[in-house]
Amino acid sequence: MDLEIADFEKTVARLQGQLKVKDETITSMQQEFSHIEQKVTSLESELSTADEQRQSAEKKCEKLQHVSNNVKKEMDELKQAQHEQKGADSAMKVELEAMRRQHEDFKVWCNGHM
Repeated sequence: MDLEIADFEKTVARLQGQLKVKDETITSMQQEFSHIEQKVTSLESELSTADEQRQSAEKKCEKLQHVSNNVKKEMDELKQAQHEQKGADSAMKVELEAMRRQHEDFKVWCNGHM
């Protein structure tokens, strides 16, 4: 009977040791799970922030594209106005030269009739 009790005590001690190892494993896994949950929460927060920044950047990009299109339109209009002004300047130079010739011709005519 003493042998059976000793065997039983050994079995109980062995089982208690296994139970302690299992409890330590469970505790370790719970801590790891908690750490992973915190990491997931942190990553979700970072993802949300990154998404907000992306949306903000897209809005800024759209606004800049609109401004760029307006600037291009204004530049085209200014180039057209400059081209028209150059044409008008050329026409005025031709007209001015014609008037100078008329003036010279008139001066010669006046000098001939005096």
